[in-house]
Amino acid sequence: MSHAFTTRVALLSALTLSGWAAPATASAAEEEEPASEASETPDKKPTGARSLFDGKTLKGWVPTNYAGNGGATVADGVIRVALGDGLLNGIKLKDGDKLPKVDYEVTMKARRIVGDDFFYCLTFPFKKSHATFVLGGWGGSVCGISSIDFMDAMENMTMSVREFEESQWYEVRVVITDHRIQGFVDGERIVNANVKDRN
Repeated sequence: MSHAFTTRVALLSALTLSGWAAPATASAAEEEEPASEASETPDKKPTGARSLFDGKTLKGWVPTNYAGNGGATVADGVIRVALGDGLLNGIKLKDGDKLPKVDYEVTMKARRIVGDDFFYCLTFPFKKSHATFVLGGWGGSVCGISSIDFMDAMENMTMSVREFEESQWYEVRVVITDHRIQGFVDGERIVNANVKDRN
């Protein structure tokens, strides 16, 4: 899992990983309508929650291998991802390969301190691959999942537009189940993607 940022400083807190007691299921109608309001009970209570951030150190985290990575620090209980020399900056879990591949969720809070493009990206495992929940990309407002059917969030059915205010905290939640990826911002679902048999 990595957190990638472009031309900005961002703060993260309350990173939590939760497993699901059993795979959630979707009806046939939901499988046919990936953008429908139907869901795999996203408010179902997860089990086995654990924090990915101890609130004090970057223990368990390492810099993402981007050129010009500006590093990250911890202050006042939050991770501060510094402005890098290159286009991207971020951190990732050292043991990210041990994360679940399906039937889990990740929750966190994030805010942008400066900048106006690519506010926040969360890359997470999904089965034999990975996907990325993008917030505020491509000029600062595009949201969605990269990549589905080899298309990034700007080009696929998950794309939506949302503005993100500077210095405002946002609650971010991603729910990953067997055939569906859902993304939430401040409790509002902005991604509800049926990913059954998709690349």
